[in-house]
Amino acid sequence: MNIKSSFCAVLLVCFTQYCISQTNPVEILTTAGGYNSSASGALSWTLGETIIETGIAGSNSLTEGFQQPSTASVMAVNNMEANDEITAYPNPAVDIVFIKGNSTEPLKLDIIDINGRILSEQELQNNNDREVNMTNYTNGTYFFKVYQLDGQLVNTIKIEKVK
Repeated sequence: MNIKSSFCAVLLVCFTQYCISQTNPVEILTTAGGYNSSASGALSWTLGETIIETGIAGSNSLTEGFQQPSTASVMAVNNMEANDEITAYPNPAVDIVFIKGNSTEPLKLDIIDINGRILSEQELQNNNDREVNMTNYTNGTYFFKVYQLDGQLVNTIKIEKVK
């Protein structure tokens, strides 16, 4: 009797593994989605897909989720001129943050909190040097976004406010 129970248990486990290991065709069942392509690229999306993560090791990639791309390309273009370098110090900051730049054109500085709210908008004049008083800000993370006057982003600097 004991051997029959063991045999049935092993048979059940093997059958279950066989059923689980079956492959599904590459199909997506979703409430909405779409696919668009042009000469510059393609975009495929589904509505209601959970958050996914992609891990890359060497030439191999593993994507979690429903829709897995066959090829992924990311391109970034940074048109910032070498003479538009902007720095901020000290970081972390207590009271005053010094902005130093060497652009010959005026720039715009936005101070943004961690929630994305713009707390201050300031203009940086020709040599772009400025002192930013942070005594009235609470401790936390802030982003200094520097733009050209036409709206093109020049630099984003993460500043930690302490004490």
